[in-house]
Amino acid sequence: MSFPFLDQRYYWVNTDNTRLTYTPGIYDLTMGQVIEAPELTHAMPLYKSWTRINADPLKPPAEQTSSDIAQIYNDIKPLYAERNPLTWPRPHIDDNIDWQPLGLLPKVEYPEDNPYSQEAKELGKRLFFDARLSLHRNIACATCHSPAQGWDDNLLASVGDAAQVGMRNAPSIINIAQHSSFFWDGRAATLEEQALGPIVNPVEMNLSLRELTQRIEDGDFNDYKVLVKNAYNEDKLSPAIIAKAMANYQRTIVSTNTKFDQFLRNEFSLSNRELWGLHLFRTKARCMNCHFGPNFTSGGFEDLGLSDYNRKNQDLGRYNVTLKPEDVGKFKVSSLRELLHTSPYMHTGRFDFDELFTSYNNAMGVRNISNKLKISNYSAINCPNNNQNMGLVNLSS
Repeated sequence: MSFPFLDQRYYWVNTDNTRLTYTPGIYDLTMGQVIEAPELTHAMPLYKSWTRINADPLKPPAEQTSSDIAQIYNDIKPLYAERNPLTWPRPHIDDNIDWQPLGLLPKVEYPEDNPYSQEAKELGKRLFFDARLSLHRNIACATCHSPAQGWDDNLLASVGDAAQVGMRNAPSIINIAQHSSFFWDGRAATLEEQALGPIVNPVEMNLSLRELTQRIEDGDFNDYKVLVKNAYNEDKLSPAIIAKAMANYQRTIVSTNTKFDQFLRNEFSLSNRELWGLHLFRTKARCMNCHFGPNFTSGGFEDLGLSDYNRKNQDLGRYNVTLKPEDVGKFKVSSLRELLHTSPYMHTGRFDFDELFTSYNNAMGVRNISNKLKISNYSAINCPNNNQNMGLVNLSS
C-alpha cells in the first residue's frame, strides 16, 4: 500500500505484502526504487492500517451533542421516507460516472444456450462440491467458495493444490449472475468461461483439461451419467458440460433478502444510525462513485495503489488481460452485498473491516504511486516474455 507525501516526490510504502509485519520504506520517484530514508518522515499506525506521512496529525471529529445528533436524524428521515431510491436525494458522484440508483436485484437472466433447469442446477451443485475435479482429489470449488463463509474462504490468499498459496483473495460468488466479467482482473466474460479456470489453474485445482478428459474416459465420473442425461441429454460428462452446469448452479446463488432489501420492500425500518449511514454512503462519503446499482458495484476496474508495483509481490491486475498501460494496478470493484460475511477485503485480502474504512479515510487510491509510474515505465512492463510481470494471471483468481 502507498500514500503520497505532500511534496509529491516521495511515497511511503509498506514493503511487506501481508498484515503480519510492518516494514516501512520510502519510494523515490526520481530513482524509481524503494530506499531507506527514515529521516524524511515517519509512518503512523492507525487501526493496524497506515495514514499519510508528513501531514498534520489527524484531529478527532468535533463532539456532537445529543441534540445535534437528534437534529441530524430529524433532517435525514424525511429524505428517505419513500422506499423508492429514485425519490431520494441525488448522490454525490463525479461527473464522469454512469451510475445507477441502489435498489432490489433484478431477476437472474440465463443465456439462451444454457437455460435454467432444476436438473442442470443439481448437476452443477454436485460438481461444485466434488474434489475429483482437482489433481489430488482433495480440493473442490467449494473449498475456496464455501457457503458457510460468505461463498469465499475468508483467507488473505487462497490455498490450492499441494498447499500452494496464491497471490489473490478468493472473491465471493454471491450474486455472481449480476456481474458482467469474472475474476479480479475480468479475464473471463461469462460464467461458463470462468467455471473451468480454477480447475486448470496450476496454483488452484491444478487439473489439466487433458487429465480431466482422461478421468472421464476412465470411468471416474460414471456416477454422473444419469444426471448428465437428465440435464443436457448427453451420455457422459465433458468439460463443456461441467462448465455449463456449474455456471447454471452459480447463477442460483443470490442474496435478495438483506436488511436493505427488506427496507426497500417496506418490511423493515432502518435504525437512526443505519439511515444516517445510508445517507453518508450516498453523499459525503462518496461511496457511490464505485458502489452503485442493485448489486452495489460499478462492475468496473479501479486502481487503489494495491498492486505492489515494481516490487516482489507485484500484481498488475487488469493490465495482464488488456496490456493497456492505463490498466496497470486496476482490479474489479467488489459488490458490497453481504459484506460482513466476505472479509478480508481487496484482491490481496490485506484489510479487515476497520482497516478498510481507515484506509479509505486516509486517501487510499488518491494520487497513488502506480498512477505516477505506470505510463513512464510502460516499456518496462509491456513484455509478454517477462515472467515476473506477466505470469500473475495463473497464480489465483
